[in-house]
Amino acid sequence: MRILLQDLTDRGAPGLGRPGSISLLRVATGVGLTRFGHEPVETVDDDPELALVDALDVPTEDALEVVEGHCDRSLPVVVRVHGGWRTGDAAPATGHPSDASVEEQQRRTQRLLDLGDRLLVSSRSHLVRLAGHHTIDTSRVKLLAPPHPGFAPARVRGRRRGQAGHVVLALGDGDLDVLQHALPATVRITRPAAAPHDVAEVDAFRVAVADADVVALVGGEIWSDRVLLQSSVDLGRPVVAASGPVTGEELARPGVVALAMDATEYEWADAVDSALSSNTRAALARDDRAQRSTALAERMRRLTAILFESAASAGDCSDRRAA
Repeated sequence: MRILLQDLTDRGAPGLGRPGSISLLRVATGVGLTRFGHEPVETVDDDPELALVDALDVPTEDALEVVEGHCDRSLPVVVRVHGGWRTGDAAPATGHPSDASVEEQQRRTQRLLDLGDRLLVSSRSHLVRLAGHHTIDTSRVKLLAPPHPGFAPARVRGRRRGQAGHVVLALGDGDLDVLQHALPATVRITRPAAAPHDVAEVDAFRVAVADADVVALVGGEIWSDRVLLQSSVDLGRPVVAASGPVTGEELARPGVVALAMDATEYEWADAVDSALSSNTRAALARDDRAQRSTALAERMRRLTAILFESAASAGDCSDRRAA
């Protein structure tokens, strides 16, 4: 099957950030689909048989127009829906800031949910949030833990907290103030470097994690993706994650120190100390790697089945799209 992989996550309401895991997810999906015998394509001109579209749950009008264009040419569409990450002074989830009214934004979200032949949502918490404000046809929704790149662990440097050059890599959509107050001045907090395209961003992420002593996942929304956390653990770095529901769904495992999203600076300081003292590489060596590899393959098989199902049933969605 020729599958159009399309990223519309840069087309969201103002004040919402693009999730940092998108490039990891898209690269892993492209590689995985190729291994399963599919042919990922980059443009509609390549005559795809199905579109797999990544979109924020608060899309812009032009993002909807792209999806509607696929529908107009009878191209089956699977929409992978991501929660927009707040930036700056963004309002709560029920009232995202935008040049459009809240009602207009909710209309756009509903239209996005109506257009897809299938909707992929990666966490139950995000699905609950969507269902609380919009009408969702549950027969079209699939919960799927998104695949992520299979990284080999990087070499652990084994430095102690407080030494010169010590690095904590901050990932996620939350505020860094508490984390900064928790760490001594000798500890440097970094963010991953921006990159022009998916592959470059994945490479930059890998380098940033490999250069860090600890990864801090600072959560601001409870539906944040788990891909950043899982990929950091796979790279052999200890992770402190202030995103309770993210770690609670699948990733309560060696190498992860879980914190509440409203953790104090004292809790952060203790958690970073604990993460630095853990032998993450040894914990990974004890892990059953064959089992983890099988789990990733199983998620890709599930994705493949969903894509085939969507392509086969796309005709059933014509009435809904025309509504």
